[in-house]
Amino acid sequence: MVGYKSNLEDLEPSQLESQDNVLWYDRSSTWVTLSPPTEPVLGPDLTLPVPPFKKHHPEHSHKVANGSGFGPEISLGSEIADNLKQKIALVKYARNGSNLAYQWNPDDDDSLYPRMKKRTNEAIAALKSLGCHVEIAGFFWMQGETDASNEDMAEYYQSNLTNFISALREDFHSPNLPFIYGMVHFSNDNSCCGEAVRTAQRQVEADVAFTSAVETRDLSLDRDKIHFDSKGTILLGDRFAKAWLTMTEPSK
Repeated sequence: MVGYKSNLEDLEPSQLESQDNVLWYDRSSTWVTLSPPTEPVLGPDLTLPVPPFKKHHPEHSHKVANGSGFGPEISLGSEIADNLKQKIALVKYARNGSNLAYQWNPDDDDSLYPRMKKRTNEAIAALKSLGCHVEIAGFFWMQGETDASNEDMAEYYQSNLTNFISALREDFHSPNLPFIYGMVHFSNDNSCCGEAVRTAQRQVEADVAFTSAVETRDLSLDRDKIHFDSKGTILLGDRFAKAWLTMTEPSK
């Protein structure tokens, strides 16, 4: 979700322009028109709970490997705004290489979850102060490869994701909040439990209303075979938008 292996140099000139129909809560906590780079806000000194069986990797951070880049929001926002024919607003909070089992646990006050909630509420308050009526219309999630690397985390991925969605909807007072998420592209050939996490993600889609699992296995990857490259990141945003539009069926 960070866009860790994206690169501004891969964008067409038109993709580098400001998107006047998409508002973006930027690194200075100000609402601006969206334009790349769009890197998430997350201090490098942030410490997170790390399970005893997993070493902390310092490169797993908020930063983009190529210095500056973008996530799927670069295509997601414009696709939705163009279809709705109105402005939309996006706020992002992401951490590369994070796990759902511990580091996004809604029940842990030291996890990323309360920090995400705090930033989102601050963004909403700032938008309202500008005279805007705010409706939380959707949540987009790309995560799971780290959980797929460990049997214990993979085993509980379905219950953890279900709990995450439930907490999110309760905390933002939206019981039917559309939750769109990308499936992990890992197979058991390059991760111990990739298929287990994919099965869990499909089961959540079947069991939890207003959720949509987006396929990612055919998206192009960086040479590390882990992160999406620029093209894959842009296509992920397109698929997120189409899944949301299909689910909500907005009037045009």
